[in-house]
Amino acid sequence: MKIQISREAKEYLENKSAEEFTVETFAAQSCCTGGMPMPYVYPGPPKTRSKNYNVFIEEGYKIYIENVIKFKEDTCNVEIEKYLFSKSLTALFFDYKHM
Repeated sequence: MKIQISREAKEYLENKSAEEFTVETFAAQSCCTGGMPMPYVYPGPPKTRSKNYNVFIEEGYKIYIENVIKFKEDTCNVEIEKYLFSKSLTALFFDYKHM
């Protein structure tokens, strides 16, 4: 798997003093998504032991990716989502057909 981390995402991780981060799914419950799995990316190791993860080292970061996640063209793009007053990490290009 190829993992690409944007410059803004690297700056975010540096500001959090994070040397590792986790990419997993959560089921968004809203009228528009209908329980579709959405990316949940956060600094640090996995918060739960109930999921299995593949571990990668990329650009000096230890990255845990939930093993059920598939990405288009086998590429995980980690970027920043900007909200009104905050920022968070996100993973782009989930391949929902293979999840």
